[in-house]
Amino acid sequence: MVLARSVAELELAITAAKEEAGAGDFSGATMAEWLAAWLKIKQHEVDTDEITETTYDSYEEIVRLHLTPSIGPIALRELTPTNIRSMLKKKANDGLSGRRVQYIYVVLNMALTVAENDRTIQWNPARPIKKPTAAKREYFVITQEQYTAITKAAAECGLKTLTAVAWDSGLRLGELMGLTWGSINFTAHTIEVRQTVRRTKASGVHLSPDLKSDNGRRIVPLSKEAAAALKEHKREQAKHRLSFGLKYNSRYDLVFPQQDGSPQDPANASSDWSIMKKKLALPAGLHFHDLRHTYASTLAEMDVHPKKMQLLLGHSTAEFTLSTYAHKTENMFDGIKEKLDARNLPKTKKELKPKTSS
Repeated sequence: MVLARSVAELELAITAAKEEAGAGDFSGATMAEWLAAWLKIKQHEVDTDEITETTYDSYEEIVRLHLTPSIGPIALRELTPTNIRSMLKKKANDGLSGRRVQYIYVVLNMALTVAENDRTIQWNPARPIKKPTAAKREYFVITQEQYTAITKAAAECGLKTLTAVAWDSGLRLGELMGLTWGSINFTAHTIEVRQTVRRTKASGVHLSPDLKSDNGRRIVPLSKEAAAALKEHKREQAKHRLSFGLKYNSRYDLVFPQQDGSPQDPANASSDWSIMKKKLALPAGLHFHDLRHTYASTLAEMDVHPKKMQLLLGHSTAEFTLSTYAHKTENMFDGIKEKLDARNLPKTKKELKPKTSS
């Protein structure tokens, strides 16, 4: 469904998209022409803050790399479920991941739903096709032994403080890159998450106040160890700023910027993390984001209330937090047997008699 602030605005967006795509009323349009028009509609939703630039970029990439080359020449009104099934099967056979094939289907279905709602086509040929399945990514809970090895290696490649804060706070990589010194309260030992760093085709690497959920802006506690690491990092950064001179961009006040003080692409740290992971012979599927999963699992191990976990992680619901981020840890079930043994059960059973009405 196409979203807009009013019906009139919606109709204008669709009409403008059609005109810009040069396909008129789409009576003889190809899939390539319709997909181009649909992207124009999505761009309008970016302009009205209904979707993010990052979301638009993901749609555009799927259209450009997969949909247009595969089914672009087919007439919109002649596209069939068979065409779609063949395309999805070929994508899977070409070695694409299940999640990628699934997303190709999702984007195509969205575009065809708009065409159906607009009465451009009588029905959506993607509807009878079952959504492709995708195996869930295996998440890792980092052990203390692994983390000790990671911190030693991280110190050698400039990731020591970043890793320590991620381990201690559960912040996303983009949120860490958007962290400012002004958002750290060394007296109260807290961090306020206010913004993130994103990379989009239209804006490049930039700071964004748009966090992943309404609870994204939050305050999280900071341990003494992480606070000490940040203070040392700040001292080292001050020396670097002096050596860099007037070219250093101090207006951002970022904790983890590029060499010149400007926002750093989160992909840089992710790439460095991958190199470090290989040197330590850690599991291939381990990602920087697993520090966040470990943080969540540690909170669960500590019996932190699910609602508090949700707010600390900045999720929209506690259910999502528990189902997606709380994983089994080595010590999660420690003490449960002792608690069961210590239950205060009555020594003798009392006979329960039904109450009589007076």
